[in-house]
Amino acid sequence: MKDLTIPIPNSGSADRIEVQVKLGAKKFQYDFRVESFPWVEDSMNESDLNIEKSFNKIEYLKKIIKDYDNNWELIQIFTPSNKSKHIQLLFRQKKNN
Repeated sequence: MKDLTIPIPNSGSADRIEVQVKLGAKKFQYDFRVESFPWVEDSMNESDLNIEKSFNKIEYLKKIIKDYDNNWELIQIFTPSNKSKHIQLLFRQKKNN
């Protein structure tokens, strides 16, 4: 088993989550961040096609990920609802090996 899902209470803000896992006699520490970013097309007007809106959101999301702190790796992109004004991303702090 490579992954494990742990339910985390929603506090509504960016959080740092620390998880300690014990596998046999070994202990592992993981640090996660849930970040929320705006998810609206302020510069788009009503006549734009849906595909263009989707493309702009994808480009915006790629920029967020590219510009994020290099000490953290992207783990998950949560699916926003159709009317959502924010998108949440889950990052894990990289280990120095």
